[in-house]
Amino acid sequence: MTGDAFRQAVDHPAFTVLDSVEYEHYWGLVDVKLGFHPSTRPSDWPSFREPEDSIKWSVAPLLNDFAERFVDAEIELATQLTAAAGKVRGSDYFLVSLDWQHPGYRFVPEEATPPTRETSWSIPVLPDGDYYLYLAADLRFGWLTHPWEQTVCCYGDLLAEMHQAMDRLDLPILRRSGIEE
Repeated sequence: MTGDAFRQAVDHPAFTVLDSVEYEHYWGLVDVKLGFHPSTRPSDWPSFREPEDSIKWSVAPLLNDFAERFVDAEIELATQLTAAAGKVRGSDYFLVSLDWQHPGYRFVPEEATPPTRETSWSIPVLPDGDYYLYLAADLRFGWLTHPWEQTVCCYGDLLAEMHQAMDRLDLPILRRSGIEE
């Protein structure tokens, strides 16, 4: 299921397209450091090597109520991600925002405004058909989504900042540090 039927992505000043060299560099880091291997088959999941300081939540309950709860949750989480990224990124000017098989972006939190019911960010924060990632340039923290597993994994310093927002959504935790609950 995709959000395209509900909202359009708009050009947003917080997102600057990565050139092809940057795009390949960051996906290469994701492949090596996070062991990324995309798959639609449950026997191949998880598709990322989940870091020790991570929590993975199921977002399936949101996808079951796409028109209302999913959109509201995306707006809330994008707002929280903007604030959290601004706190934890340290001296990094931007985060890397990736969408598998699509353009990637530099994401500057201070230039971001939350998505609305009518518009979406260039890369959403909840999976609606693609893998969406928000990462420190060195991958020391991140936000990883999996469209078929219907999950979000948060790790590193970003986890402490995002955990409360995820708890407010009352979503089930599937794994901590890559270990099933």
